[in-house]
Amino acid sequence: MKNYIKKLKCLGDKTRIRILKVIIESNIELCVCEIVDSLQIPFYTISKHIKELKNADLGVPISVKTRLGWTSDRDILEFAPKLEEAGADLISIHGRTKKQGYSGEANWERIAEVKKLVSIPVIANGDVKTSEDIERCLEITGADGVMIGRGALGNPWIFCSDIRYQISDSKIKEVVLRHAELHLEQYGEEFGLKTFRKHLVWYFKNKPGIKKLREELVKIETLDDLKRILINY
Repeated sequence: MKNYIKKLKCLGDKTRIRILKVIIESNIELCVCEIVDSLQIPFYTISKHIKELKNADLGVPISVKTRLGWTSDRDILEFAPKLEEAGADLISIHGRTKKQGYSGEANWERIAEVKKLVSIPVIANGDVKTSEDIERCLEITGADGVMIGRGALGNPWIFCSDIRYQISDSKIKEVVLRHAELHLEQYGEEFGLKTFRKHLVWYFKNKPGIKKLREELVKIETLDDLKRILINY
């Protein structure tokens, strides 16, 4: 852990990272500052590592992203106060258990219970797909904010309160092209469009003729390929 903290300090100095994330995922990993390598640790030791990070005086807040539990959605009621006690500055909670995956519905009411148990900020996550969902989630959970994940895939309009199904095809194509350009700037020519293909599928999900269109979109290699397909769509 001490060597890991040294790496974090170095990374933080170079990238000016402001928030460290302790991410609890499928096999209970501790991932900090988006570092690629991770620590596979037992669930009960996470608080210990948070304390170590706090004691390292990294100069940035530490946030924890978790689900409600592994199989029981009541685990979080015991776990969240321990995270606060350990020194976490913020908790983001996805309203499902690990066992659920993405099935069923996010339990916003359970997140509301957590909010009443802790004094640090709580961010709600899960089933937030529209601007109306944002308002309803905040109302039900009492959370300090909402984390949007899959709801933003192919739907950047969620951030400006526009309704996805009311967006014209011409506007969607315009946004897709701009997104593709920005993606290329970020990731480069060699892999940029290949990694962008997954976004294209989300943008045109549920559109007429999507099967044939998808077959073409997942094969694009260049921006010109994309422009040609969109012109003919």
